[in-house]
Amino acid sequence: MFITFSASSYSWVITRMDFLIESLSYDMSSAQIIYGNSGGAMFKSNGILIGMPSKIAVTGWIGLPITHMGLFIPINRVYEYFKEEHYNFIFDLDINEKESLKLREKEIKEKRKNYKN
Repeated sequence: MFITFSASSYSWVITRMDFLIESLSYDMSSAQIIYGNSGGAMFKSNGILIGMPSKIAVTGWIGLPITHMGLFIPINRVYEYFKEEHYNFIFDLDINEKESLKLREKEIKEKRKNYKN
């Protein structure tokens, strides 16, 4: 599936979706992703957030970057992580921050208790 996006005069294409690396899903783009912009944001031209730059392909024994083969974490994986960690109040206005963090604390205490046993 090819989807073209543009940011000012620069455009890029999603070249692969659901690419698995170590059992985790990534999407690949032709956007130049280089060291230092991991953890930033990938946006469609209309401003919709679609993911977070995370990895680049490298080649050779010294790891030369292939900048046009950038991997990014799809936004649905980011949302899943927030839900698992009880931070979904960040994007879901129906969820209360205080209650979410109480649930998180309770879960952490339970895990620590089970770990000790």
